[in-house]
Amino acid sequence: MPFARSLRSQSLLLFGGSLLLMLLIALAGFALLSRELNRYQSLVEGPLERLVEIDDTHLSFKIQVQEWKNLLLRGSDPDTAERYWQAFLTQEKEVDQRLQRLATSVDEDLRPRLTALRAQHARLGERYRAGRSAYLANGRDPRRGDAEVRGIDRETAEGFATLVAELHGRTAAQVATIRAEAQRDILLGGLALLLCGGGLLFLGVRLVERRLVDPLVACARQLGQLARGRFGERLPVGRDDELGRLTQSTNLLRDAAVQHTHDLRHQAAEVEALSALLAAQLLTEPGQPPRDVDTQTLKDVSRRLADVARDLQDAATQRQD
Repeated sequence: MPFARSLRSQSLLLFGGSLLLMLLIALAGFALLSRELNRYQSLVEGPLERLVEIDDTHLSFKIQVQEWKNLLLRGSDPDTAERYWQAFLTQEKEVDQRLQRLATSVDEDLRPRLTALRAQHARLGERYRAGRSAYLANGRDPRRGDAEVRGIDRETAEGFATLVAELHGRTAAQVATIRAEAQRDILLGGLALLLCGGGLLFLGVRLVERRLVDPLVACARQLGQLARGRFGERLPVGRDDELGRLTQSTNLLRDAAVQHTHDLRHQAAEVEALSALLAAQLLTEPGQPPRDVDTQTLKDVSRRLADVARDLQDAATQRQD
């Protein structure tokens, strides 16, 4: 198949697949962090917003109590007293409306407490009205007005404070949970990236070493042996890609060198035999008469030497081509 015959495609698959896997792990980590951000946003838009509203309601209640004190301390003038009383009623109405809205938006386990706090605040308003009536009936005497309502706001104020403290605790616990889970997700994402990167690095090194480096080293070693006149063993060919074709070409070069060496040895042996035959025809021992030269033998030796020379020249020409 084309993929198995292309080292470039295999390399692209290895590195591309590694990058894709790392990207998927990174995206998974971002998705986890995005989930924690959404949870934190829900916390901000939910419990934290309710907490701010309860704090504001508590502040409005304190302003309401302060307006009552202003009525007692600075209400000697009828117009001024009426102005402070209207401010008191405005704050009372605002506190009641806030408590009514909160009772429908907080968690269900807190709704009974807010409902009870609203009812308590309503009873508190009746007591303040009775105190105002006593205040007016006794010639705007602040002591008589204060005697009717002295300390009645303490329980309501403590109810607000307890509710605010509890919501603060719940919100802090949720923030701590979100922070811990976000840190855990960051740690897990980092470990996943580290392990995946290490595994891919190890796998990539092993694959590159086995599929690329080892075949190149084997081919280089074989060519080095051929350069020194050694042939060694044929390299195993089990691939059909570029390195497989390189290995096959190295084997062909090795086989050609072996065959060429065999031919040279055969021709050298033949030349040696012809030389011996020629020496037997032409050379004589000292003191012996010259031998009769066989002309046909000399012609045969000459023709055979010419054939060997032509074969050597043809072989050299083929190697150059």
